[in-house]
Amino acid sequence: MHIPVPLPAAPVSWQRWLVPRSSDWMPAFLYVGVLLDYVVLHHSTLYRWQTLLVVGALAVLAGLERWEHWRYGEQAPMRLRQLMFAINLLLIEVVAQISFTGIGSFLYLILPLKAWLAFGRGAGYMTAAGVMALYVAKTGLAATQLEVPIEQLISGCIMFGTAIAFVLTISHLATRDRLDRERAEQLLDLVARSHRDLERSHDELAVYAAQVADLAAVAERNRVARDIHDSLGHYLTAITIQLEKALAFHEKDRQESQRSVQTSRRLAQEALTDVRHSVGLLRSQHGSFSLASMLHDLAAYGIDGQPNVAVHIAGEETAYTLELRMVLYRAAQEGLTNIRRHAQAQHAWVDVRFDDTCATLTVSDDGVGFDPVRYEAATRDQTAGYGIQGLRERVALIGGSLEIVRAHDCGTLLTVVLPSAAAGRAQPAEAAWATR
Repeated sequence: MHIPVPLPAAPVSWQRWLVPRSSDWMPAFLYVGVLLDYVVLHHSTLYRWQTLLVVGALAVLAGLERWEHWRYGEQAPMRLRQLMFAINLLLIEVVAQISFTGIGSFLYLILPLKAWLAFGRGAGYMTAAGVMALYVAKTGLAATQLEVPIEQLISGCIMFGTAIAFVLTISHLATRDRLDRERAEQLLDLVARSHRDLERSHDELAVYAAQVADLAAVAERNRVARDIHDSLGHYLTAITIQLEKALAFHEKDRQESQRSVQTSRRLAQEALTDVRHSVGLLRSQHGSFSLASMLHDLAAYGIDGQPNVAVHIAGEETAYTLELRMVLYRAAQEGLTNIRRHAQAQHAWVDVRFDDTCATLTVSDDGVGFDPVRYEAATRDQTAGYGIQGLRERVALIGGSLEIVRAHDCGTLLTVVLPSAAAGRAQPAEAAWATR
């Protein structure tokens, strides 16, 4: 049994007074029919007070319906619905008692409809049974007094019973209509809330997009800073050393000084070529990269063979992504640059091994090494060299590891291990090389 649950309601616009519900039409037609029967056809047989009472009762019935609908819609409180039903019952009985033709009794048909809509289907059926019994009793009493034939009495009861069945059908349809209307209102409210949520999400996405753009700009600046250090920093270091050597040998050995100047010029040209090559790759999104060739070129940048750099590569590098090989190249570049700056080494070794599970790079030398305590402190405080810091970031991005230790006898050992699974996280080869 469906019993409406009242919800808090507030007065709405006055236009609601004029908007009829599907359940309003039948009572309206009955009010008009009874009014025409009393006032137009039988006004001469009624006392004036009877006419006024009938008109007033019908006006109050219609007015109360419109007021309840305007004030509460479908959510009238239970006590108000009970009071309204009692008032309807009283006024309908008043009009029916004044009836001379019996048409006023048809106002009883409104009561099952009101009970169904106000209290549920069970109340509607019980009210319909009560109204039918009341009609049969009143009609039978009147027929006895007026000596109406039994056939006419039965015919009237059948017609009234048919009307009650019709009213119950209307009540069922009106209930479905009300439920559909409530669902439609809920859907409209849901759509409105969804629209507001969508607007709020759109605003949040705009904020997030701005934050992502800022983060992307920061990431790009960091990448450019790493590339400048890893590429140009290496060349500029070698050029600086060659120029210092040229100044030192300017008076002692002019030929040696001239060779250092020529080497500096060659390194500057190579740096310019490297920059142009990187810019060209960035524009065209195409390029090729050979780690073996790049490492041998890197080893040849030594100064008068100091330190002597030996390169050894085991395995097939093409089985690994370009992103991973670029990280290995930058690691070797950073390691050799630091050896040439600080190690005072005679020899350096670059070893690369590619196998099925990982790629391993080691850069070692026979130089003076470093102080592990100071290095660990600098690493914790993030005050270590920017090149090492940038290299750690590169390695971490693809899930690798970087370790720098002091060798047992002398020198430094840099080890980079990159898992082959990093290939799935790396950028496509052409795009990755083009972004370096």
